[in-house]
Amino acid sequence: LVVSLELGPISALYLELLTELQTFLASSNPNLEEICSFLVLRTFRFWNGERAFISFLEHDGTFRRFDYFGLPDEAMRNLGEIKLTDNTPMAEAVRTVDVVVAGQDEIGTKWKKASLLPHDWNNRTLVDAPMVIKGVPRGVVGLVLATRLEKSKEFLSFMRAVSSAVVLHCVNAMGLKPVRSRTRDIDLSSRQLKILQLMTQGLTNAAIASKLGFSESLIRQETVKIYRELEVANRKEAAEIYQEMVEAERGKS
Repeated sequence: LVVSLELGPISALYLELLTELQTFLASSNPNLEEICSFLVLRTFRFWNGERAFISFLEHDGTFRRFDYFGLPDEAMRNLGEIKLTDNTPMAEAVRTVDVVVAGQDEIGTKWKKASLLPHDWNNRTLVDAPMVIKGVPRGVVGLVLATRLEKSKEFLSFMRAVSSAVVLHCVNAMGLKPVRSRTRDIDLSSRQLKILQLMTQGLTNAAIASKLGFSESLIRQETVKIYRELEVANRKEAAEIYQEMVEAERGKS
């Protein structure tokens, strides 16, 4: 497992911890709860890691499933659903596609929903990092550290690398796919939509070109643009998005 990320200047300790995490992910094939446990007990032990969670964003822009370590089950049930539009650190991390670091004062004022969790927030820091797949934020890795943490560039880079390692494991070992929110508009021309429809039916580029009366070269160029707009890598993924678009249109009628 390799994390493709420009870390910038980073200490030997951070590199050692990241390598340890990557080795654990690659060799143990852990589930999400086990990953949370490892983050608390190993990766963030020097920052007195207390609690960790992993949550993925669903199609409707809601975080429902939480896998966690060190958090009471009842408290997580009481927390309920969190929407992408909510004023919470995890939603903010996904909206901005950036790491959110919150201390005691911010948790008590700006992030009041986070304060519902049964913590003594004194001298503690909440850290939420987005998990990004192909440029699309797909979920969050969250931590509670029993220390006051400064927002250094080095730590933020390290946190991004940790979330990248986790989400790559989810993609490679668990088959997680980048799921787009249906609330996001897809900007395709009428010609691109027709090409996408025929592509979904299994037609080759040559067959699509013949059917629409265009050159095969043009179809290839349009296919690249379609992939870029849908944020997919192949026909299978494009077909899945197209089916979602069709279902969404049916739901409107």
